[in-house]
Amino acid sequence: MTEFASTHLGLIRYHDADLLHFPSGLPAFESERRFVAVRKEETAPFVFLQSLSTPDLAFITLPVECVAAGYEAVLTAADADVVGLHAEAPANNGHDVRCLVIVTVPDGGPATANLIAPVIWNRTTGAAVQAIRPEPGYSPSHPLCPAVEVAPC
Repeated sequence: MTEFASTHLGLIRYHDADLLHFPSGLPAFESERRFVAVRKEETAPFVFLQSLSTPDLAFITLPVECVAAGYEAVLTAADADVVGLHAEAPANNGHDVRCLVIVTVPDGGPATANLIAPVIWNRTTGAAVQAIRPEPGYSPSHPLCPAVEVAPC
């Protein structure tokens, strides 16, 4: 078991099976290539993607099935090649493939999930890619909770 000191998550102990390698980095974070998926019982089902080169960089993610039932991420040929999957087949969640959506928590606004750029992680190889491909009907700011209208008292 390996240890890493995260600014936000404290001391992390992890196994190699929890590692993600982004060969091209992440959009706007191209130099960030190695991450560890951190799951904590008290924050389930959230998965934190902690950078292993920058202790204060971590992304909040959720398994896509927690946000959008029936979601199918379709990969470009280039993205499929990066993670070792077939581009023709949807990158559905399974034992060896995880599809995570990045969560944004803006100041003063509701939390949202990015459904047009999921993280596709091949757990067998550790290779991952943020598959940016706008699909009809999906949003980069999908609300995590439906808006609730409150009647005046």
